[in-house]
Amino acid sequence: AQEARGLVKMCLFSPNESGHARADPILNQVCPSDHVHTFYGPQKIHPNTSYEELRDTKPEDSSSLWAENQSLYWHPSIYTVEQINGQSKHTRVSNLDTSPYYRSNTSTSPEIVAFPPEFRMIA
Repeated sequence: AQEARGLVKMCLFSPNESGHARADPILNQVCPSDHVHTFYGPQKIHPNTSYEELRDTKPEDSSSLWAENQSLYWHPSIYTVEQINGQSKHTRVSNLDTSPYYRSNTSTSPEIVAFPPEFRMIA
């Protein structure tokens, strides 16, 4: 944890993916995405996965290191490309350390509250 200006930021590294899919649940809950995403958290990565399904995920069915956090995080999958005999070979990079940041110092303002149900964010 790092403290600055009364805030504490916790870096929650997720070394394990929960899966890869052509899904982007925020942008489209029906059709596949036009590219692959790497997901972290519950293994429920279908485009129309509900808030309730995420909240009800058992810790053993999630890549989250914290049982209390069953949020689903994702980013576009990253690939290396190498040329072999004139052909491009794409290999997904899977040794990434990813981390959302959280402020966890309850003595500062504004008050820390949980995200509301159905909260979705693109960052």
